[in-house]
Amino acid sequence: MTPAPRQPPPPGSEVIALRGVRVHNLRGVDLDVPKGRLVAVTGVSGSGKSSLAFDTLFREGQRRFLETLSAYARQFLGRMEKPDLESAEGLLPAIAVEQKSVSRSARSTVGTLTEIHDHLRVLYARAGVPHCPDHGVALAAQTPGQVVERILERFGGQKLHVLAPLVRDRKGQHTKLAEDLAKRGFARARVDGAIVRLEEFPELERYKRHTVEVVVDRLELREEQVPRLREAVAGAVELGEGDLVVLGEDGEVAFSTRHTCPECGREAPPLEPRLFSFNSPHGACPACDGLGTLRRPTESSVVADRTRSIRDGALAVMRNSGGALNFPRVDFDFLDQVAEAHGFDLDTPWRDLPAAARRIVLLGTGEERFEDSFSF
Repeated sequence: MTPAPRQPPPPGSEVIALRGVRVHNLRGVDLDVPKGRLVAVTGVSGSGKSSLAFDTLFREGQRRFLETLSAYARQFLGRMEKPDLESAEGLLPAIAVEQKSVSRSARSTVGTLTEIHDHLRVLYARAGVPHCPDHGVALAAQTPGQVVERILERFGGQKLHVLAPLVRDRKGQHTKLAEDLAKRGFARARVDGAIVRLEEFPELERYKRHTVEVVVDRLELREEQVPRLREAVAGAVELGEGDLVVLGEDGEVAFSTRHTCPECGREAPPLEPRLFSFNSPHGACPACDGLGTLRRPTESSVVADRTRSIRDGALAVMRNSGGALNFPRVDFDFLDQVAEAHGFDLDTPWRDLPAAARRIVLLGTGEERFEDSFSF
């Protein structure tokens, strides 16, 4: 009997179509694997699971990706043999994650383990288009002239330092940079927030992050000084690669000729790979520190018995681990002071306390109070 002809996948289908796979224990297998889905390959020992996943899908996807590289690059990567199959359509470049015991860490993901996260960070930094988080519009470039106009509006009549950022929160001692700036005629720089003369450049710790900004000019912003301001802004933009900082008597403002919101004038730092890393302080969420979860007490985990008062043991954190009614000796002086300051009673059942009082007990107020009786 003549075997039925292999059926090709429908055109435009979102599947990886394998036809006639004869790798190891597989005998002419036809398979359509859907894209964009989590697919598990199961079977008894020796049924060909690894042959299908690693020796066919992964190897053929990797082989085709390597063929797209230049001949010069391929000579360093070796040659991969094509797996035994009739056809494979819809394949994408593949990554195989080795099955092994890895250290459990909240900062380790499939992206970091396979190092594809590093490539994505570079892609976002090079091809990304920054947008204003408040207005949702793409940030646009502004001219040095527009920067001068904004400085005049913001700092009119003040004494200014025009700074060009050269090192942004990077490790190193940066003494060579200070020497080069002095040779070019500059006299001062701001190092980690403090303005110093270049001949007195501090000895920085090599493995700590530092910020170095050279002082391009110091001036008092009067009408006759506007040409000098224009010259200082142009020099700072050139040195800072499009960015500058203006330090006035009542604060400082960073300006950029590259990324500015046309609606509100909000500035954005230049796109860098570290801005897209949740393991970097520059890219991590300030609320969760890049972990994606927040550890906060909940009422259900702290309050053991809503019918009891705080003094009578409503809070589980005041219980002995052994008995339900045995409480450790608790000094309630502090809680009495809190209750008196905010107008509630420790003898009131928890369920009858106002919501504001319950929140104060669980989360505090965020205030810092120091009594005269405290000694430090």
